[in-house]
Amino acid sequence: MTKGDFVLITAASSSFGVAAIQMANAAGAIPIAATRGAAKKKELLKIGAAHVIVTDKENLSERVQEITGGKGARLIFDPIVNGMLETLSEAAAENGVILMYGSLGASGPLGQTPATIPLLTTLGKQIRFWGFNGYALAASPGRLKRGLDYIFDKFQSGELKVVIAKTFPLERYADAHLYLESNGQIGRVVVTV
Repeated sequence: MTKGDFVLITAASSSFGVAAIQMANAAGAIPIAATRGAAKKKELLKIGAAHVIVTDKENLSERVQEITGGKGARLIFDPIVNGMLETLSEAAAENGVILMYGSLGASGPLGQTPATIPLLTTLGKQIRFWGFNGYALAASPGRLKRGLDYIFDKFQSGELKVVIAKTFPLERYADAHLYLESNGQIGRVVVTV
């Protein structure tokens, strides 16, 4: 991610999405947040999104092309994947990267439903798909140290901040889960003991 890059962040109200918005701003990139409902738009702008696309009302790929002046997003963070890759590929820039870090869109057991890659768009734009998980990062001590150093530096500078949507005591763990399932949060949901 570099200065001036358009960065699309789906599921932008999640804890990872909020962090990605802040990291894009820290790099001088232009974060475009995507969320399903309009209720989160104002808060996502307040957190630092340069643009918010409400996917229940707006066509994601068309709005990204409009916002970027037809260039598309150079980097796309997506935890949904299944059912999204065609739209994300249309929203991507030439030589864009789609970073996949989950499978929220999959039906059935996590990751068991194959995702379909739109071949012609991928070939035409030379899009790269990058799968990411924290386990691989933890297995590489050098990469893990660089990542942690970056995060600690950004927290110290104030460029990264923890955004807590709601806190629940351990006795209300089930309520915390229901709150997460309601998709009402922006940021982290914390369970305390």
